[in-house]
Amino acid sequence: MYRPKTKKRYNLRNFLLFSGLIWLLISCGSADVSQSATGSVTSTNAGTELSINTDGIDSNSHDFQTLVARMNANAVLKDSAAALKTIPSQSGSVTFSPPLQQLFAGSSKVGMKLLIISANGNATTADDADPVLDGVRYFAQEIGIPYDVMIASSEPLTEAKLIAANGDGNYQGIIITEVGLLYNNNGVFESAFTQDEWNLLWQYEREFNVRHLAMSGFPGTFPEDYGLRNVTQSGDPLTAKITADGANIFSSLKSGINMPIKNAFTYFAQLCSGAGCPTVDTKPILTDTAGSVLGAVTNTADGREVLSLTMNHNSFLEHTGLMAYDLLSWVTQGTFIGERRYYLS
Repeated sequence: MYRPKTKKRYNLRNFLLFSGLIWLLISCGSADVSQSATGSVTSTNAGTELSINTDGIDSNSHDFQTLVARMNANAVLKDSAAALKTIPSQSGSVTFSPPLQQLFAGSSKVGMKLLIISANGNATTADDADPVLDGVRYFAQEIGIPYDVMIASSEPLTEAKLIAANGDGNYQGIIITEVGLLYNNNGVFESAFTQDEWNLLWQYEREFNVRHLAMSGFPGTFPEDYGLRNVTQSGDPLTAKITADGANIFSSLKSGINMPIKNAFTYFAQLCSGAGCPTVDTKPILTDTAGSVLGAVTNTADGREVLSLTMNHNSFLEHTGLMAYDLLSWVTQGTFIGERRYYLS
């Protein structure tokens, strides 16, 4: 939890700490850093604004230690769009299986915990293997929502993972860092889930009424078709607009906000029309200024709710910080352990 900053007498030790932080911020191209005339340094790419004043640095404060730790632990974002990591794409769909044996008997309870699934990220440490995992994990920790991380390329998804011995569901929400859990397996992009694992996950979501959040990915037909089709892609900065349907989800953000998306590879999609489109109800929640879809909520044919986004994320990015609370609130259906605090100065 955050606690108010306290003032300490300005001394040589704090001066050196402050100088080191300035060097660290300037050397990392990802941070949006500004220095005011009053002698304060502010980083806004952390989602919530972090400020450190030159007239009294509390080197033991949560903000100070967290910022330094994140700068050291995370990969540095590249300013060049050409250097951004692209999101892989895959065609086709997972074959939808008929319902398996009912997973639970007499229970529809779920634990107050999230399951965050990454194809090949690091389950405990922030690194560049899956920056999206780092972002989701950071903001879940910031709010205080309990979660488990599953690395799908090294751990199989089983009923025992999803369901407790008494038949209760273990998780109130599912977050996957990339829509198809695609990763580079010795030069071949493939899904970290088998067909059976996808169907088991969907059955759990269906039977326990659990929402599914796909934080990034190609708007196509894999692993299932949400009725979005890719138009183009880019790593250039852009402005996102919240639609009328999106306003119900991003309720903590000001109506009509221009959301900056930068330092992130993004796919631009459109709704599928005509022959070959799935029987789903998909509503755009984020678009660019030209109307291309950047995020949507889908009610699938078997009754599940899926929210999918088409841009990359990590814990530094401004758009991730702006969206994080509302995305976590959506996937938990508004009921979760944790809180968010604002400190005004």
